[in-house]
Amino acid sequence: MSVNFDLPRSFVSSHLKNEYDDVLRRNNTFSNELVTDLIDLSSPGIYRTDMTMSNNELVTFDFETKLITEKLDHWYLDMKKNLINEFDRLRLQFLEDAQQNILHEKEIQAKEYIRLNEDIKIMREMLIHYEHIVDQKDQTEKNLHKALDLLYNKTIVYHHYYEWRIIYSKIIQEKYILLLTKRFYEEKLKRKTLTTWKHLIEREWKKRFELACQKKSKTILYELSNRYEIKYKQLELQILNANEEIARLKIDKNLHDEPLKKAFMRGICALNMEAMSVLFKDEHELDTTTNEKQQREYCKQRSMF
Repeated sequence: MSVNFDLPRSFVSSHLKNEYDDVLRRNNTFSNELVTDLIDLSSPGIYRTDMTMSNNELVTFDFETKLITEKLDHWYLDMKKNLINEFDRLRLQFLEDAQQNILHEKEIQAKEYIRLNEDIKIMREMLIHYEHIVDQKDQTEKNLHKALDLLYNKTIVYHHYYEWRIIYSKIIQEKYILLLTKRFYEEKLKRKTLTTWKHLIEREWKKRFELACQKKSKTILYELSNRYEIKYKQLELQILNANEEIARLKIDKNLHDEPLKKAFMRGICALNMEAMSVLFKDEHELDTTTNEKQQREYCKQRSMF
């Protein structure tokens, strides 16, 4: 709160100002006269002559000082009244300004209080929200710690399990390798015995099979030779019959070829004659007859050959 304590210039009236200026002017003149009097006291001749004059001046000065004091008292009273009135007015104005400032500050404080209450509500909601988030984070951290502990325990268990499994698998592999070696050795011995037994049996069966094959092959060859000899004789007879038939057909062909040629030539000549007669019927009848004769003779000659 700032209060203006500067007095306004309107509280001094113009009349009081004028009187105050006159008093100041007279005091200045009185001080100048005192200075001149003090200067004159240094010279005694002049001091005596001027004493009478100074007494008269002192009387006038006392009268003037009384007037000045009266005016000053009057001016002081007026000034006091004006100052009291002005102070009362300023006090009232100060109180009004203070009340207005207080009301304004109360309004500001009320608005600030409302805003702060809203901010507090928002902050409370945010605090609740953040507390909820923190609780969720704590819960998630707990869950993560539990999960990590479980994973750690699982990894340890898996580690021990896989170590045991590796050892167990190595033991099983060693046992299996021993079994395989035993089986391989036994099978190798069996194969050797089987191969020797097979060779012995194969030799005996080979001899028996060779003898049986020789006997069977001889019987089969005898049967096949008899069968193919009969077929060979039959085929020779068929070839002879076929050759005789071919010779007969050739003879028949030669006999039938000559009359066919003659008949074919006669047909060609007849067709030529008819064509010539149709083309040259009116103009060349004599030529046609001669040509026909010539063609007939030619055809007869050809038929003779």
